[in-house]
Amino acid sequence: MGALPWKVILAGMLVTATLSGCQTSTPPPSALGEWKAPAQLLRNEVAGRIPADAVRELPDSVDASANCGDGGLKRYWRSKQLIFINPESAGRVAEIFESTVASLRDQGWAGDASDPSPTEHEVKLVKDKVDLTIDLKATEADDDGMRGAFELAVTGPCVMTDGPESDEVKRLEGRD
Repeated sequence: MGALPWKVILAGMLVTATLSGCQTSTPPPSALGEWKAPAQLLRNEVAGRIPADAVRELPDSVDASANCGDGGLKRYWRSKQLIFINPESAGRVAEIFESTVASLRDQGWAGDASDPSPTEHEVKLVKDKVDLTIDLKATEADDDGMRGAFELAVTGPCVMTDGPESDEVKRLEGRD
C-alpha cells in the first residue's frame, strides 16, 4: 500500500506530512479531527515565545472539543496551556505579554488587547485565511512576586460531529 499524503494548513503555511502503513478499520477524521494537530502545534509555537528563563512551571496541556451549537453536535477543538512565571520574572509579565503579542502581529495576527483589570491583560488574535483563534491572557504577579501566569488557548472552527459521546470525539479526546 502506498503512502497517504495529509495536508494541514497552519498559520498560512502548507505543511505536508506523509503517513504510511496498513489501512485500519478506524474511520478517517472528520473536520474536528483535522483541527486537533494544527491547534496543538500553534499552541506549542505560541507558548515557545515566552522566554524559557521566565517559566517556573508548565503544567500538562489540555486538549478537548467543546460545544458550539446544535445540542453539542457542532463542536470546536480547543488546545490550552497554562504557564506559570517564576518569581524572578514576575515583574515582567506585562512586558512578556506585549512582546509575545507584538511577535504574533508581526506574522499577520490581528486583535485588540483589552485590560480587564490593572493586573490582567487579554487578547484574542485572528489571521486572514487561518481558521484558528489565539486567546492569550496574562496575570501579573501579586505584591510578593507570586502567581504570575499566562493562559493560552488555540481554538479551531465550529464543525459538525456526531456529538460529544461519539466514538470519534472520544478517540480524539483520548477517552476511548
